[in-house]
Amino acid sequence: MRLRTDRDVIPGGYMEAALPGLVDWRASDLRDEAATMVLRHVNYGGNPFEQSTVLHSVRVPLDGLERAEFTLVPFGEGGRLGPLQHVQLRFIFESGKEPELVDLAGAETGADPRIPDLVFGWVSWRRPDVGWELRRGMDNDAHVYWLSMRAFAGSQMFLEDALKGRDWFSYPCGQLTRL
Repeated sequence: MRLRTDRDVIPGGYMEAALPGLVDWRASDLRDEAATMVLRHVNYGGNPFEQSTVLHSVRVPLDGLERAEFTLVPFGEGGRLGPLQHVQLRFIFESGKEPELVDLAGAETGADPRIPDLVFGWVSWRRPDVGWELRRGMDNDAHVYWLSMRAFAGSQMFLEDALKGRDWFSYPCGQLTRL
């Protein structure tokens, strides 16, 4: 699904590009060693210059996770860690067990359907005509913003942050335990 981030909205006027990442349980297969889940609304392939977003469905092999990272992305001048940061979780997958873009899997176009990492970040869910204000965002009684967990291919999220001059400060999440 290709969206224009500056104009495509759902009923109520909320930004369609901010749709949360959701698991499609019916399309997922959790029964055997090759268990997979399908994650909808993964942002990959959009163009920040033309304000477009492409949301994909991604099949994630549950035995492919190699490591996870806690990532802080500072806001403001200088790219240093300070009082305001965007928090992300980055999941990196083993080679050969990466998530696959459902629509490109098995395609003969030469496009690689695999992505090596997924990044989950929490963003404000708001109407496009409402700007972000820290004080209003922290006021639960104002009911102006809600948080939405968005899912990105790591390269897409890094590109968007890099274009805004934002660095990533990533920390390993410790030992992963296989289910």
